[in-house]
Amino acid sequence: MPRRSTSRSRSEHADAAASPRARRRRTPRRAAAAEISMSAPPPNALAANGAMAAALAAAGITAGAPPPPLPPLPMPVQAAAAQMKRNNASDGPAAKKKKAAKADRAAATNDAARAWAARTAATLKANMQPYVIRAKPLGERYWREVRLPRGSGVKQLVELLAAKLGVDAHAIEAAVLLPNVDITDDATVGRLQEGSEIVVHLATSARAGRGGGARAVSGKAARVKS
Repeated sequence: MPRRSTSRSRSEHADAAASPRARRRRTPRRAAAAEISMSAPPPNALAANGAMAAALAAAGITAGAPPPPLPPLPMPVQAAAAQMKRNNASDGPAAKKKKAAKADRAAATNDAARAWAARTAATLKANMQPYVIRAKPLGERYWREVRLPRGSGVKQLVELLAAKLGVDAHAIEAAVLLPNVDITDDATVGRLQEGSEIVVHLATSARAGRGGGARAVSGKAARVKS
């Protein structure tokens, strides 16, 4: 009799080497040719086999299907004795030493993870805190401190400057980051940092309206110094 070959055929080798995408395209055609109903979940619905089996069983029970069979009976006595012997062997001095080393590595990993989490939280908290910049109208002597939230844009900066200087936002004609950077977009505002100094150019009407206030502030500062 001719000897039967136990090796896989060429087509089986080709199937094993085919990419998952090619197999996904070919499987529905083969199922249709064999008159087999096939349903494939979308890739984003795939999970571990246990989770998929549990979801399928839950859906079946909800739909009225009988519950799945109970798990198999306990192992025979001989197999249970062999398993107990293996368990006892795993509790020897070498195994205990290995378990202790594993526990130490796990503790060190946990400590490193907690330290990293603490550093990350501190960095995030620092990044969320507003920083203080200094601003003053062109020609005036004294600076005002403005607390600018991180991530602010031009609009929010102008509103904060106007509120601090006591003028309308439309009265601010320009804001210059010293020494000579004209703040015209959000990218420039993003370059501001703690202690940045901004000189504000006001419209003529706003300067005239603030004249008395500026002199009053200067006079008050002079009295404090004296």
